[in-house]
Amino acid sequence: MSVFKHRSSSFRRNAFFKRNIRRDGFNLVEVVLAMAVIGVAFTSLFGVMPVALQNYRHSMNLSIQANVMSQVFAELQQTPPAQVLATPPTPRYFNDEGKDVTSTSAQSQAVYYVKYGTPSTTVSSTIFSGTPALVAVTIDIYNFQAYQAQSANGTPTPLAEKTLFLANY
Repeated sequence: MSVFKHRSSSFRRNAFFKRNIRRDGFNLVEVVLAMAVIGVAFTSLFGVMPVALQNYRHSMNLSIQANVMSQVFAELQQTPPAQVLATPPTPRYFNDEGKDVTSTSAQSQAVYYVKYGTPSTTVSSTIFSGTPALVAVTIDIYNFQAYQAQSANGTPTPLAEKTLFLANY
């Protein structure tokens, strides 16, 4: 009797392990569904990538424009207003990192073109007597390639335009 008992328990154990081995893997339907879910996820991810890259480029351009504008603002604020009015403004060129490109050989790398100018009249202060007049300086930032193309056809449109008021002592 013990022989039959032993046989039946080992038989049951082997049958149990065989069933578990068959259940450990994935069947074809599960694999196909998983691949379909991954395919939909990758398709939607790749569909969003061009928009994300465009937004990234736009935000980088805005950041570089802000850096260029702050550089030019700082230089104009350090220059005496009488000198700003007396000397004609020189155009400035900046590369894609926002660094000043001064040499003519490096201007082929220029991405941004900056020009600034003052109107012919100064803004007089009417708040207090004896307050110095203000000089308005307009700073325009252009895409250099677009500026060259648009200036041949007409008036180019700036990417950014700011007005700075300097006290004329």
